[in-house]
Amino acid sequence: MPAHQTVAYGQQSSANSPPFGPWLSRTRRSSFAAKPGWGCGVSQSDSFVEEVTEELRRDRLFAFFRRWGPYVIAVLVLIVAFSAWNEYRKARALAEREARGDALRAALAIEDPAARLSALDKLVAAEDSPSAVLRLARAVGMAAAGDTDGAVAALKALAGDDAVDVVYRDAAKLRLLALDAAMSAKDRIAMLDGMIGPDAPYRLLALEARAVIVLGQGEKDKAIADLRTILTDPAAAPSLQARAFELFRAAGGDLAALLNPE
Repeated sequence: MPAHQTVAYGQQSSANSPPFGPWLSRTRRSSFAAKPGWGCGVSQSDSFVEEVTEELRRDRLFAFFRRWGPYVIAVLVLIVAFSAWNEYRKARALAEREARGDALRAALAIEDPAARLSALDKLVAAEDSPSAVLRLARAVGMAAAGDTDGAVAALKALAGDDAVDVVYRDAAKLRLLALDAAMSAKDRIAMLDGMIGPDAPYRLLALEARAVIVLGQGEKDKAIADLRTILTDPAAAPSLQARAFELFRAAGGDLAALLNPE
């Protein structure tokens, strides 16, 4: 191929490319990158949206408090007032219980049985619903003053009152067994049987009383079984164990087996 044609072909190839191509590319890239305000505009737009959102939240919060604020404050005032009234009620109830307890102790400290019973009667009359402790103390006071029939009636009423705690009901039953001479041995044993459960408050005393009754009826084996239960129970008081030991020996219990169990 001739040399002038080669040169012409090279010039033609150069003519086919866009004029000022490299310079134009650089110019376009630099114009887009260096045009002022483009990046700042996006940042300012985000900040404006955040400010508007914050203002809307603040307006909604103020609107909520304008509408519901008085009710919220009223509820808070009621809560505080109720708490204060509840504390006052508790303090007043405690003071009343302490006053009744002091009055009961003062009445029981009176040595004369008649005067003591009169003071207990006044305490009972002063209450709409006398406590079980006061009712029991009055029944014991009636017995000490010689009014056995009145004491038996009061103890029966207390022993049969299911609204009273079992501690006071069973205490009334034990007093009733000691005072009611008209009660048969069968009824006594039946009453004691109901007081010998595993969780009964006076279980060991009831066992002792039942052992005395059945021993009087000649049933030594039953008496010995009840007395052995008392003597082997670590919860038994020393005075109770001493009485049970004397009865156990009088009933003919096996002392060697009791003292040296296998």
